[in-house]
Amino acid sequence: MLIDHVEERIRREIPAKELQGIIDNIGLPISGINLSYNDSGTAGPADADIMVSLNTGHRPTADYVRNLRLALNRDFPGVTFYFLPADIVSQTINFGLPAPYDIQVLGRDLAGNQKVAASIAEKLRHVSGAVDVRVQQPGNLRIGLHI
Repeated sequence: MLIDHVEERIRREIPAKELQGIIDNIGLPISGINLSYNDSGTAGPADADIMVSLNTGHRPTADYVRNLRLALNRDFPGVTFYFLPADIVSQTINFGLPAPYDIQVLGRDLAGNQKVAASIAEKLRHVSGAVDVRVQQPGNLRIGLHI
């Protein structure tokens, strides 16, 4: 399973002494209550959310995120990875959204909306400093990581 390979890659990056645990959630939450409290952005059965817990005294989280962002995108082409804020302050500042910037495309033409959203995302990928740019409902596999 792909998630097993992603976890294996994460474990190669983060030393065992610094890793407290990894929890995977694959697909949509089972109940409406769980869906209401889900902020990871999983929108379909092919989506996954991986929560990585680090032990006290670990290296800076930002270092792991930066290294994993490069390694995962290199090792798993065709899969969209994004890193969600792990701390309560960033989550609050984001108003519960899975990203600090949220652009919504609304309209009655679903296929047209997807094209517009994909076009916007492609342009944003070329903005200096922009990372984890994605269309929230693209119809392909995406994996969110909390570290």
